[in-house]
Amino acid sequence: MDATHFIADKFTRTRNMLEIMALGKLVVTHLWLESCGQANCFIDEKNYILRDVKKEKEIGFSMPVSLAHARQAPLLKGKRVYITPHVKPDKKVVATLVTAVQGHVVDESQVCADKDDKFLDDLLILSCEEDYAICHHFLDRGTAVYSSELLLNGIVIQKLEPERHQLFVNQATGKMPGTSNRFGKVYYRRHWRTVTAS
Repeated sequence: MDATHFIADKFTRTRNMLEIMALGKLVVTHLWLESCGQANCFIDEKNYILRDVKKEKEIGFSMPVSLAHARQAPLLKGKRVYITPHVKPDKKVVATLVTAVQGHVVDESQVCADKDDKFLDDLLILSCEEDYAICHHFLDRGTAVYSSELLLNGIVIQKLEPERHQLFVNQATGKMPGTSNRFGKVYYRRHWRTVTAS
């Protein structure tokens, strides 16, 4: 959080890389350090921003554009986010990244205490298949649930893609009229069935 620069010679989706990108800090190659040393002063970073052409093409992003966008419009600014216990990577890492993009992590007591569906309409839920039993409550109320990839990939490309990362879509047994939440995803109120192992 206190860093001003992140030194890397290739793009790897580590926690540190994602956090620095989320904060919009400068990601530069080691050549910037060498040039600063030769000049005996800090020099303009513009020509030293990390460009991993292969990864950028594969994922569909531009490092300079993503960093600039992160500084100007944090991905989850002002949004409330509930993270279920078994999310991957672990909850602490995901919470750190949510905070880095200026989201506000809410705990289970805050979510369960509020029975107003409007509260859920403005809530982003990040979960995993393992936590279906926890999500059942939200799904019954018509709230979409997403994998952590919504956030992780969103930090890299600086855009949320809810339709790509929604969980439990194929487990619906019935549908009610569609509604939408503030994350731009049109979803349906569904009836869900619980599957138990004997």
